[in-house]
Parts: sequence; structure tokens; C-alpha cells
Amino acid sequence: MIFFLKKYNNYLNILIICSAIFFWDIEYGLIKLETLIALLALSIIYDKIIFFYYLKKVRVFYFLILHSIIIDLFFDNNFDLISYFKITYILLLEIIIIKYLKYISINIDKICICFFLIFLFYTFFFLYKPSQNCLGCFSIYKEFYTENSHLGMMAPSIVLFSLFFLIKTKNVIYGIFFLLFCLILLNNLSSTFFLGIIFSILFISLNILKNYEKKNILKYFLLIIFLIIFLLNNSIKYDLKSRLENFNIKDIFLIVKEKNNDNNIKKYNLKKFNLNLSTEVYLKSLISSYDIFKNNIFGVGFDQYKNNSKNDNFIFKENLTNKLNNIDASQNLAKGISEFGILYLYIFYIMIKFTINQNISFELKNFFIPILVTQLLFRGAGFFNGGFLLSFLFIYHLISKMKNSK
Repeated sequence: MIFFLKKYNNYLNILIICSAIFFWDIEYGLIKLETLIALLALSIIYDKIIFFYYLKKVRVFYFLILHSIIIDLFFDNNFDLISYFKITYILLLEIIIIKYLKYISINIDKICICFFLIFLFYTFFFLYKPSQNCLGCFSIYKEFYTENSHLGMMAPSIVLFSLFFLIKTKNVIYGIFFLLFCLILLNNLSSTFFLGIIFSILFISLNILKNYEKKNILKYFLLIIFLIIFLLNNSIKYDLKSRLENFNIKDIFLIVKEKNNDNNIKKYNLKKFNLNLSTEVYLKSLISSYDIFKNNIFGVGFDQYKNNSKNDNFIFKENLTNKLNNIDASQNLAKGISEFGILYLYIFYIMIKFTINQNISFELKNFFIPILVTQLLFRGAGFFNGGFLLSFLFIYHLISKMKNSK
């Protein structure tokens, strides 16, 4: 057994890290595949000297503990033991990221190949119905990714990294995997993917504008062509149209400014805008975070959005809106602003530093930035899911390491 583990240790590490980032929607009983990454901490915890060495390097964990204690003590928060257990789990994740920082940096392509192998195998052999022209159909079967938007959360990272990687390496096998992935993606498109990849490119273009190189301009141009092809796809056009035809940005301010009185209780009336379910849920999260922020500019504490968002403050068009995304909001900007207030804006500072750093490869930027951008702005599933927290910890500690090595 020990010989087996040593021989295949690299493959196991890749599989575990891949699961933590991409397979968060898969669970068997009480086991979620994304939590398998905690196994990588066993060897660290076993050695007390190494463990205390890494304890000196963690930063995010100490901030979360300090922030939570201050909020609980001075803002009359109810003590939530489960939230502190989650923060302890973050300690393990942060130690793992610090230890495997270099390993992850040089193995992104292998992590993507691992994802392709598992994703393609499962989709073609278990989620393909030729008679129904159904390839994947995640929103129908509720398997692997339970919604198309969940695939859309992860796809921008895969697409941007793979395009740059293929231009650089011309790896035929990788290219075949990527084309098959795109085929499935075309059959399961979502506005989350389209908006996520658009804004990810805009964010990453900060680096292109700062470091003018012909090869990077060419890659950027190819990405634009890729987006145009997707834009011309009818399903994306109609999906975006259905979300936006009865809504524009000024409506957010109108809704916030003009509450309707309902039995002498002021409520935000989302019903009058005739929004679809996804947009109504999205706005519910944004407005809830605005309400929470008004009263708590430093946030209500880690994992406390669920206890502070109030559906009773709204008039919904869709009855289902009342039941959706009440724990983690619909995207991580609303959740983060609610729980950490103005301190949460620090994440954008870290993302910008990571993006404009000339010593960080385009491949790393194309992999990690889309995960954060997409889940911050358009569709998120909390800090633990979708590789969000892992991506933030990675870019934070990579920047810190580079700073300390100067």
C-alpha cells in the first residue's frame, strides 16, 4: 500500500486538487469531493515542526478569527460554533495552499487534463442521450453540475487557460480534449459563462495593456473572435435578452429608493419589473447585501449572511425566489460585502496586483482570475465551492511569496 501511494502520489495529488476546484457539485452521502483536499494536510499536521512553521505563514485564517471575534463581542452577534469550525477548515486549506504553491503553479495543465478525463468520460457515457440530442443536459439531469450556470462558473477558467496553453504548446491530445469540452459547453450554455468570460478578459487585459507584446495581442484577438462566435449563438442571445429586456441598471437604484408599503411595512417591490427567476434572485442578493452593509460597514461576520438576509423585505414575482440562495447569496460579492463590509474590497486589490505582476505567467492569470471574477460578479456558490477560496488563497500567497523573496 505504501509503495502504491509513493508511486502514484503525484496522480493522487492532481486528482485531489482537481476535485477541490472543479468537482464541488459532486457528493456521495456525507462526503463531498471538494473536501478530499484536507487529506493533503495530514502529513503536515503529523510533523509538529513543519506544522508550526506553516502556522507562522498563514494570514487569512488569523484575519477571519480576529474579525469574527470582534464582530461577535462588540456587535452583539449570536455565537455560531459551526462558523468557527469552518474557519478552522480554512486554516487547513491555507496551510495546504502554502505548501503546494509551487506544485500547483507548474501543474495547472495536468489539473485541467484530469478534469477533462473525468468530465468527458462521465458526460459521454452517462449523460448522453442520442435520441434526445442531449449532451450533458446538466440542468435536466441534475448530475455532475446540477445547473448549467454551475458549469458556466468553471468554464471561463478552463477556456481561457486552454486557449493560451494550446497556442504556446500545440499539444494535440490536450487540444482534442478541449474541443470535446467545447462541444459539451455549446450544448449547455449559460449567461453566467458568457458574462464571466467577457469580464475576465477585460480584467486580464489590464496586464496586456501594461505589457504590450505582439504575441499577447494575438491571443487577445483570438479570444475576441471566440466570444463573437458564442455571441452569435441563439441560446445565449435569448438567455441574455430574457434577463435584461425588462430591467436596466437604474432599476436597482429605483428599487432601493422606492419601497412599497405593505401593511405599514416597507418592502422592495421586485414584482413590478417582471423579471425572470434568475435575475430576481440576483437582485435579491444585491439588495440584501446593501441593506446589511448600511447597518454594518465592517460586515456581520463570516458565514452570517444567512442569518441577516430577510426575504420578508421583498415582494417577489416568483414564489421560488423566496427559497433560493438564502445561505450564500447568488454571487460572492453580495455575500462578501455583507459579511466583511468595506474590508472585502481588499480582494480586488489582490486580484489587480496578481494580474499586473509581470513575473506571473499568463497561464496562471487565465486560470485563477476567471474563477474569481465570474463568482464575484455573476454566479457564485459560496466561498468554499467552485474553487473560489482556493483561488484567492493561491493568488494571495503567491504575491506574498514574491514580495518576500525580493
